Amino acid sequence: MIEPFDYKSIEIVKSVIIADETDKTLMDVIRELDKIVERKTEYTEYEETLYTLASNCEDRFRKWLSDKGMDTENARGFASCISIYVRYIYGHKNDNLKNISIAYIDDFLTNHLLKTLIVENPNEYVYYPPSLKLFYWFLYEKEYFVELSRIMNIIGKVEPYFMKVLRKEFT
Repeated sequence: MIEPFDYKSIEIVKSVIIADETDKTLMDVIRELDKIVERKTEYTEYEETLYTLASNCEDRFRKWLSDKGMDTENARGFASCISIYVRYIYGHKNDNLKNISIAYIDDFLTNHLLKTLIVENPNEYVYYPPSLKLFYWFLYEKEYFVELSRIMNIIGKVEPYFMKVLRKEFT
């Protein structure tokens, strides 16, 4: 049975972890990729940059989760959800991490993710909405953008529908 994610199980400190030089460099690379995508550049021209960026996002996000007090196994699990999302936004949607809509999150979770990621246990999919929320909190703390509540609301609106899709698909 597919059960919703238990948000009470996330135990991390709420205090802000200031961006270090590696974080600042990562945010600069994200902003540069945003500009490349805005210019409607062909995907093949930034594909390599995107794959490196996705990996670096995962690494820095995992470190941030650990710095926030999350145990290594959970930090690794949540962070592993991010590369596919970053590649989806920049590679599939040809957009940036700021221009998120309900349609993007819905398509990512209920369509793209279920078609491209095969998991051993379908309950693994329920980690994606909280991973996205945590990832956007990370981006917010690292000063990539300022609209955290808008994006949290979007993910929160799609999550119950995603749970229905999972239950229908795997029950």
